[in-house]
Amino acid sequence: MATSSVRGWVFWGFWEVASLALLTILTTSLDDLSTAAQTFPQFVYRMRNYAIVSLVVAAYLPQALLHLSSVSGMKRHRTAFLECLHERLFAASYGRMDTENYRVSLFTPAFRLGWRARVPYILRPKLRLSVRSTKLHPISKLTWDMDESKAGRFDGVAGYAFATGLVLQLHDLPDYDGGTVGTRREYCKRTYITEEKAEKLNRRSRSYMATAIRDERGVAVAVLVLESTRPDGLKNLKDEELDREARHLQKLFL
Repeated sequence: MATSSVRGWVFWGFWEVASLALLTILTTSLDDLSTAAQTFPQFVYRMRNYAIVSLVVAAYLPQALLHLSSVSGMKRHRTAFLECLHERLFAASYGRMDTENYRVSLFTPAFRLGWRARVPYILRPKLRLSVRSTKLHPISKLTWDMDESKAGRFDGVAGYAFATGLVLQLHDLPDYDGGTVGTRREYCKRTYITEEKAEKLNRRSRSYMATAIRDERGVAVAVLVLESTRPDGLKNLKDEELDREARHLQKLFL
C-alpha cells in the first residue's frame, strides 16, 4: 500500500473525530446555551475519551492497513501457486484444469470470535480454508480442530496431517452419497470426520493426499490437501512429489 493511501486514511480518521466534535458543539449551543455552559465539563470529559481512542486508532491504523495489504498479497501468491500446481498435476488438456474431478486446497490456523453470555471471547485456533485452486467452493465454513488432532483425536484429513506431520494418502474411499449406512460410517472413519461434518462437506471426495507446511523453525503453519472424486485419482502421485511441492509452498510462509 502506498504511503499516500495510509496518510489519506489517517487524515480521514482525524477529520471524522473533528467533525463529530464540531457537530456536538453546534448542536448543544443551538439547543440551549445555558445548558451547554453547564454541561461543558462533561462534554470535555467525553471528548477526551474520543481523543484518546482516535490517537490509538491513528497510531495503529497505518500498521493494520499495511498488514492487510501484505496478507492480501500473500494470498494472491498462494492462490497462483495452487492454480499452477493444479494445472500441472491434473490438467484435463493443455492450459485447462480438470476442476470436475480434482481440487487443491490450503488450510491455515485461524482464530475466531465467539460469544458466551453476550460476552465476546476468542476461540482456540482451528484449521480453516485459506485458498483453493478452483473457482468452485472457494469458501468453506467448516473448521478442523487443531488441539483435538494433537491429542490424537484427529479432526479431518487436514487435522491428521497437521498433527502428525506425515504425508497422508487415502485411496479407494467408499461412495458416501450412493452408499449404505455402513458405507457412510466407513467413509467417516477413514477420513477422521463425524457424519455431521460429512453432511456439510460440499464435496465428498474418494481420494485424498495431505501434508503439513512448516516454517524455518519446523513448526507446522499450514496444510496442503489434494483431493479427487475418483477412487484412484491420486494413486499415481508419490509422497516425494507432494513433499517437493510442500517445500516450494513453504517459501511463501517464510
